[in-house]
Amino acid sequence: MDLQPTLRGHLVEVRPLRPDDFEAMFAAASDPLIWKDHFDPERYKRDVFQRFFDGAIASNGALAVIDPASGRIIGASGYRKYDGADREVEIGFTFLAREYWGGAYNGELKKLMLEHAFQFVDRVVFMVSETNIRSQKALYRIGARCVGKKELLESDGRVLPCLIFGVDSLAVRGTGKAIQIREARPDEADEVRRIMREAFAEYQDRLVPPSNALNETVEDVQKVMGEGGALLASLDDIAVGTARYQIRRDHLYAERVGVVPEYRRRGVSAALMTALEDVARKAGVPEIRLGVRASLPSNLRHYESLGYRAFESAPHPRGPDFVITLRKPV
Repeated sequence: MDLQPTLRGHLVEVRPLRPDDFEAMFAAASDPLIWKDHFDPERYKRDVFQRFFDGAIASNGALAVIDPASGRIIGASGYRKYDGADREVEIGFTFLAREYWGGAYNGELKKLMLEHAFQFVDRVVFMVSETNIRSQKALYRIGARCVGKKELLESDGRVLPCLIFGVDSLAVRGTGKAIQIREARPDEADEVRRIMREAFAEYQDRLVPPSNALNETVEDVQKVMGEGGALLASLDDIAVGTARYQIRRDHLYAERVGVVPEYRRRGVSAALMTALEDVARKAGVPEIRLGVRASLPSNLRHYESLGYRAFESAPHPRGPDFVITLRKPV
């Protein structure tokens, strides 16, 4: 994916941000009201804005936003954290001079950037401060939805509570298929095992030590289901995802959450986790926990996007990897 494209619309144009754009960019950013609800409300100050600008240049994905009628730089945006494997990219660095607020300019800017991104990815995400209601409303207007929360750690040690918004491509949104989740019956252990094996097959040669998921027998799955339970997710009556769980004293422990590869990026995993949250609430436990291999950072990011937070890490009992335990209150 080209992270610094040149894009042209009727109201705005975008091009790669250059080091010599600083003065023009700062002139657009020097109104304190632009940053009133932002992570950094003092960004209208020259030295503070300089740090923002330098970080944008260093990202190699920042863009200058230009009013084509005047040729004036009126703001910035950019692409961040592109993940080709997960087919996801973040849009950040965004602001517009206050005289360009009102929806039309921001709407066209986001439309241009989304159209470019969706040639390469299935989802675009945005990070927004929990207190920045104006930006949240703007994201809802372009069809984004809140998909989780995350705390950002600033270089000065501040912790910034953020909301994660996501917009899926039409290819993903246009499937038109409702996800159905139900409790797996005891006689469906073989189906639970089949889906799990298809979902975990990609880890066959990637994980050290290898996952035990591919070694489990039907009897193993039946035993674990008898001690807890399992969910099945279906699309058009085809079982495509599964998750197992154990109810413990103070939490529900989720495990073996998986979706067969050809049905990924359709919200199945998120639907399974939502259903597990319902199971936890009905069981009267206050939170869900699950473990993620440190060597699978995309899985960690996925659960973080659903609102899960890491709270402990321990060496894997069978080898050099680490297991990160995440939790989420229900």
